[in-house]
Amino acid sequence: MIELCFNPSLKGALTQARRFHPGTTVVGVGAPSSGGHHRPRPDRRARLGLSAKRAARGEAVRIWTDRTPAGACGLLFAAHLLRDAPGPCGRSPDPVLPPSGRREGGGRPLGRGRPEDLEAFADPPVLLDQAARRELAQQWATLQRENAPLRVVENGAVHSAEITYYDDRILSSCPDHPCRVAELIGRLVGQQLGIDDWFWAERVQALLEAGALRLAEPQEDRFYEAVIARG
Repeated sequence: MIELCFNPSLKGALTQARRFHPGTTVVGVGAPSSGGHHRPRPDRRARLGLSAKRAARGEAVRIWTDRTPAGACGLLFAAHLLRDAPGPCGRSPDPVLPPSGRREGGGRPLGRGRPEDLEAFADPPVLLDQAARRELAQQWATLQRENAPLRVVENGAVHSAEITYYDDRILSSCPDHPCRVAELIGRLVGQQLGIDDWFWAERVQALLEAGALRLAEPQEDRFYEAVIARG
């Protein structure tokens, strides 16, 4: 079986859990939640190409998804890749563990738990037949034609968006007092949107250039250590 996932921490848990499952291959795929400027790394392209060939020979595929832009786009991208595959293809949502004893409230993503919890808390995969995959592939084709800078999830669906889509979130996450860039990015990453820190850093830089944020204490060649404040 081939297992595709779009969450780096979940890939690590899957890889550990599958050590004793001969014949199972875990393939981590770069997040396709940005527009045409995004291209998977050469090693990931090679793994995807090999996975597609194996699926074309009828090997089973499980796609692990979540509610982040990367996970939602990943499902559409995988459906496009596997739209004509003859073998069984299933979709599993990112398992969520019960709250730990140190936390109250909702569950926690499996990528933050133990690999052995995978099967216990994962829902059975939902079968995606060729008709369902082709319908999802059409959605992916539409996103590719739009070629927007970002792809975001709104009301459970993937939409194209401008590069400024998250700017208000960045500004609202900035504390009233001056703080290091690293602190602000940490707050944003902690919201578990599945967005890499490099994106947040680029948008913080853009907001500094626009005057929405100001540089209180520059740090040459150490942007994350610079102190910023609201403009």
